[in-house]
Amino acid sequence: MNGTNVSKIWREYVQEIIQEAPKKLGRHAVFEQLRKHPPKRYLLQLSRTICLNVSRHQPIIPYGHLLNEF
Repeated sequence: MNGTNVSKIWREYVQEIIQEAPKKLGRHAVFEQLRKHPPKRYLLQLSRTICLNVSRHQPIIPYGHLLNEF
């Protein structure tokens, strides 16, 4: 697979995630970084792991950690 295909797949994947996310998150900084940077640069240089102290057996709330910022 060449770089062009990976970039195209990455852009399509990011758009799919953004469409599934709550509308108010559409311009969140995380999504902006995903849109602006090629996957390799984003994953190796820009993405950060966020460690959450989450108790077991808690419900999973999609985008909950981002929605808490609003």
